[in-house]
Amino acid sequence: MRERFVAGDDWAYGVFEADESKVIGGAGLHPRGSTEHLEIGYWIRTGARGRGFATEAAAALCGAAFAHTSVERLEIHCDVENARSARVARCLGFERGRELRQETVTPRGSHRNTVVWTLNRSALGSVPNRRWA
Repeated sequence: MRERFVAGDDWAYGVFEADESKVIGGAGLHPRGSTEHLEIGYWIRTGARGRGFATEAAAALCGAAFAHTSVERLEIHCDVENARSARVARCLGFERGRELRQETVTPRGSHRNTVVWTLNRSALGSVPNRRWA
């Protein structure tokens, strides 16, 4: 991951408690083979959920992506049943886009549908509550 970060190919970060004593998650900007957009990914430990860490991390990544890259679009992909991730996307001004049918395989081997949330650089002026500005 470090090599990919330094090369500018993929940017992964740790999410820590405020006192930096514990890793509580991770987040990143991922090209996923496209030069047109970056995908924001994040995960938070079960015991730390509901405290705004995912929203804070995703907001920081939005700011970094639009300030330091030329991409025109950011995406968040999440399971259609993942209300917490959908809430993060909505809170940051992303719009619900296409649904990918049976696109992802879970660790248990079943298929799931994925929603793609998008935020375009051109829409930044109209995004309410921009937390990364």
